[in-house]
Amino acid sequence: MLVQNEWTREGTVMRRFYDLKLTRARNPAFILTWTVMHPIDEDSPLKGVKPEAMKEREAEVVAALFGVDESFSQTIYARYGYTADHIRWGGRFTDIIGRTPEGRLTVDYDKFHDIEEEGG
Repeated sequence: MLVQNEWTREGTVMRRFYDLKLTRARNPAFILTWTVMHPIDEDSPLKGVKPEAMKEREAEVVAALFGVDESFSQTIYARYGYTADHIRWGGRFTDIIGRTPEGRLTVDYDKFHDIEEEGG
């Protein structure tokens, strides 16, 4: 969700909330890894947004996740807010999922924090 301040015509500040459409909103098997992704397309409230505008609006992208721990059948919650300073503008995470020559799935945690720059 995008959360930001907006000013009305009367000069009142309102905190507004915008849902961010996800590429995949659910994951039935969280056995390896999962990256939550929002495509910035024509319908995205993030289209064309610059860091300066996010800072001015005190905006943040809020990720709230929940799921069930299979070992204990307990619901688990996580929430984090990302301000403009947390966002890597013009970059994306490197894909860490691969396959062995035998076809088995692998996760390369050495690339966990790697970023691919736009156009690179």
